[in-house]
Amino acid sequence: MSCRALAPLPWARWVDAPGSGCSGRLASWPEVDTQGGMELAEANVARLRAPIDDPSMSGLIRALDDVNWLADRSPGFVWRHRPGDGPLTVGELAGAGEVVVTLSTWLDFASLQAYVYRTAHGLFMQRRARWFVPVGGFTTALWWVPAGHHPSADDGLDRLARLRSSGPSPEAFSLRRQFTPDGVARPA
Repeated sequence: MSCRALAPLPWARWVDAPGSGCSGRLASWPEVDTQGGMELAEANVARLRAPIDDPSMSGLIRALDDVNWLADRSPGFVWRHRPGDGPLTVGELAGAGEVVVTLSTWLDFASLQAYVYRTAHGLFMQRRARWFVPVGGFTTALWWVPAGHHPSADDGLDRLARLRSSGPSPEAFSLRRQFTPDGVARPA
């Protein structure tokens, strides 16, 4: 059996280890830069179009397993928050109401960007209007944490609220306006 036969997603490309079948890693990923003992935390929110048990949301539930599977195996991925009860974590965001919260940590921005925009996650994003309604304003916040730190969903919501109220800063920044771990703004 080849690695492609084991890949649960049709778009997954595997690198075969010589003489042993599969190496278990995806092909065509960028090199990962380390950030001096810091990891990039990422929180994003979305508001559901319908209750999660509505039949119109079944595609979202099916897609979550694939998207999470890909994230877990992506170079530079460190950790992701796993919901306690049910398939999603729900929180309250000032001005937006009840939202779904996702939270993860990455070795660097390039790894996060590669996962979000250069994998099948991009296909998921193209279909997001089926499952989510626009929130308005920033929906993703980034910040640096010490390696091994796992922020909570409340931490992510707090950082996002800070970004929405005060704009990008080293404590909470956006995908377009980033800061290094030592607080220096990256050129736009």
